[in-house]
Amino acid sequence: MLDSDESSSAPIFVVGASRSGTTLLRLMLNAHPSIAIPDELSYFSLVGTLPTPWNAPLDAGRYVKLVDGFLDQNEPVLTGVDRAALRRAMLTHPAHTIRTPYAVALDHWATAQSKPIWGEKTPHNFFFVPELHEMFPSARFIHLVRDPRAAVHSMNGFKRCVSNTVINATNWRTFMQQGAAVLEATVPAHQRITIRFEDLTSNPDFVLQQLCSFLDISFHSDMLSFHETSHQYMHPVFEKLGGAQTVTRPVNTDTKARWTTEMAPADIATVEHICGPWLPIFSYERRTDPLSWTERLRRAPDMAYCALKRWQHRDARVHLMHYNVPWAPAKIPKM
Repeated sequence: MLDSDESSSAPIFVVGASRSGTTLLRLMLNAHPSIAIPDELSYFSLVGTLPTPWNAPLDAGRYVKLVDGFLDQNEPVLTGVDRAALRRAMLTHPAHTIRTPYAVALDHWATAQSKPIWGEKTPHNFFFVPELHEMFPSARFIHLVRDPRAAVHSMNGFKRCVSNTVINATNWRTFMQQGAAVLEATVPAHQRITIRFEDLTSNPDFVLQQLCSFLDISFHSDMLSFHETSHQYMHPVFEKLGGAQTVTRPVNTDTKARWTTEMAPADIATVEHICGPWLPIFSYERRTDPLSWTERLRRAPDMAYCALKRWQHRDARVHLMHYNVPWAPAKIPKM
């Protein structure tokens, strides 16, 4: 039975840079009795560069290809949903647009969870906020931001990212330049909120109550017990990547930022050099002096390579580097 004040059914989009804790927040929100947010659908990476307006009808062949490709890619994510029934609902929907498979799938998944509100969390959604806002005008957007030094430290040790401080800091900056800035310019203030990962993990009760107020729903204590069911709502590959440990146990509010003790001072200074303008915006303080000229010279080839790749892909909606610089030492496979 839903609470009497659970009247909002506006979709929820969780956005943020990679390794910012968006999976943790997704699972917390998904633990609410009224909110259903599956694992990442990566929908816009499937539809590509949106060569046609999102509301333009697709021809039958392209639409069927989009539907089947979406279902093939996300069957492990949309647990509890009958694929044949979902495909039928997509194909018989009167609007054969880019929006339809996405909306129908999330609506069906929420229904399978017996919840009235659906949401979605894919980092790349950050770069498609204008389309999402047009597709779902009443949607609420939650931007979760994490200290770039912590995010880069996490990226450096994550299997899906390269171990390169300059590249990962540049990627974080791209999320802010092409994601956060567009979010603020596109979505009305009452439909977006920015919270810090550090606040969420140090005082989850308060921040989650704040989020529920923003979403016009009542807070529920199940959100703090998200870890008890989190394993049911994660793609199997997540554990292989080494990201499951922190979201299958309670939030440790006493945890100190590992980057403060594990990152070399030169790496911290490099992140501050690349991401510096956003530190005060999100109330983060610098920890080091400006990057020395010696260190700037040492990092210059990596920075130049990032600048070159950004220029080469300047016409793309977004370009994130998931490959290392050509002169990086080759990784030795683990035996």
